[in-house]
Amino acid sequence: MGYILSKYNYFKSYNSIVVGVNLFKKMLFKIEDNKYNKLISYKENLNKTKTDEPVFFSTMHKLGIINDIEIDNNIKNILLFHNRKEVFNNDSYWLMILPTLNCNFNCWYCYEDRCKGIMNKETVNATIKFINNTVKNKSAFFLNWYGGEPLLCYENILKPISEKTKEFCDLNNVFLESQITTNGYFLNEKMLPLFRDINMQSIQITLNGPKEIHNRIRYQKNTTDSYDRIVNSIILLAENLNPKTLILRINFTKEYFDSITNIIESFPLHIRKKIMVLIKQIDQDQERVSFDEIGQKLLIFENAGFNTEIRTHSIIHTNTLACPADKYYQSIINYDGRVFKCHAVNFEKEIEDGVLTKDGTIEWNDHLLYRKLNKATFDNKKCLDCNLLPVCYGICSYRLFSSKNLTNLNKLCPCNEIEKSIYHIMDKFYDSKKSLAHILNYAND
Repeated sequence: MGYILSKYNYFKSYNSIVVGVNLFKKMLFKIEDNKYNKLISYKENLNKTKTDEPVFFSTMHKLGIINDIEIDNNIKNILLFHNRKEVFNNDSYWLMILPTLNCNFNCWYCYEDRCKGIMNKETVNATIKFINNTVKNKSAFFLNWYGGEPLLCYENILKPISEKTKEFCDLNNVFLESQITTNGYFLNEKMLPLFRDINMQSIQITLNGPKEIHNRIRYQKNTTDSYDRIVNSIILLAENLNPKTLILRINFTKEYFDSITNIIESFPLHIRKKIMVLIKQIDQDQERVSFDEIGQKLLIFENAGFNTEIRTHSIIHTNTLACPADKYYQSIINYDGRVFKCHAVNFEKEIEDGVLTKDGTIEWNDHLLYRKLNKATFDNKKCLDCNLLPVCYGICSYRLFSSKNLTNLNKLCPCNEIEKSIYHIMDKFYDSKKSLAHILNYAND
């Protein structure tokens, strides 16, 4: 049998220690540099390694560093196969609901047009029927609230639909998990019992920099101080709900990037470990901040007691789907009953992928759906030949579908960011006392 050093290996040297990882196996490890040098010296005759260093060979083979030639060459096909299985896996369903695109704020960078639309009773009833029809054949149902600001419609839309979803899932023995993206302004203690009932495990709330800057960007009529109210909402959730993921997303521009760490003192020390900090530059900001600069700021938050998100969570993957939008059994119901696959669109201007009917079914536009789901986003020569493929899986499907000039897709390729993330993960692993760990132990911390 022939062996090779896998195409998907990454190594980084630290004095007398080398950190390695095979991106298909996703296991980080440390070896002494003389062992690494020996491995490289046997590159052209790995069968000799098997004879001369059987224990070392066996370890490297289990970690995927040394691989069977045929298997390594076939990994891209394995990934394509798993992608197709995940796209059409009908075991669970992922539903996002936008009860309104309205918001109590009017942030200058928001890509949604402001409108006066709120989900009417007919669409609420159709949505409830759709959920009832859907959960009967699933083992898990994931309910996601988005907007606009979904808590503007808490009493008349979010609460009744959520209660019915809980009822249907209980009747059919279906696991239910919920999440919400909210600005946090309307959150209050009275909502917590419902959040517990529907297993609200992921909540994302945004601040726009430190207090004085946030209040300048995020305000509403007769209210110039939303910062303290939103901070108190985050504290309430951390102390009384404690979801698996409580994300504090900090939006910034280059202008006030240096001051975002002033947010730290707004949160009591004892709850900081329950909060995941994500720092995101506003897309319209022309002068971009580097990955390393963001990493340094996140390190300050981490040293202050917060969990941190270095943008690897969204680009280092354990499966072959980068986004729920790539799944067939997934949908986004807009307030007006139009249905979409991707949430990162202007819902007022985008052509819908389908329409929710009164009887609780979705009439899909098969032509659009076919174009979006007929093959994997990485099913092209550039991606399939890339050594980052096992943790990348291609360009964002919405960007890929929307691109008018396919020759410019290199501009959309995330490989540079992914490679930086891998080396950052290696650094963190090297600083740890561990000799072996899964890459995601460091990608998500």
